[in-house]
Amino acid sequence: QPILYIDFHSTYKNVFYISDAELKHSEQNFLLNWLEKSRLELSKIGYNFSIKESYTKSNKISKNYFHNKYNIPSMTYEVSDTEERSKITKSSKILARNLITILLDPEIYTIYRSAIAPTLFTDKSSTPKVRANSEKVKSVPSVPSVTFPPRL
Repeated sequence: QPILYIDFHSTYKNVFYISDAELKHSEQNFLLNWLEKSRLELSKIGYNFSIKESYTKSNKISKNYFHNKYNIPSMTYEVSDTEERSKITKSSKILARNLITILLDPEIYTIYRSAIAPTLFTDKSSTPKVRANSEKVKSVPSVPSVTFPPRL
């Protein structure tokens, strides 16, 4: 089961349309917290963006489908067509690093394991470090999203 969905688009401005404020478990506002924690570092490279809560019950938009079907944080990540390519590259690395750091945090790992994705695991590892050395993780279905645990 996926635990996070990110849909990428190019458009007229840098904006993140998020759908996790409506979640009914401990990962409510996961995306907002991740993006806000990244904002200062992104502003240092001149990468400005807005965040818009855009959840609807309609499944016509892929992020809403994943949010509704799996009860997971989901977002559409739109990058300006006119943004400098070097800023896109740098911002993507910053966002990816910050996301992986959050996902590998043992406390957050435990929350995900118990609240969102308990069926992904067959081992009894309690931390990402221990789990990374284990070969007992079930394969995760291939979906166009970020799934946890990331393969290390």
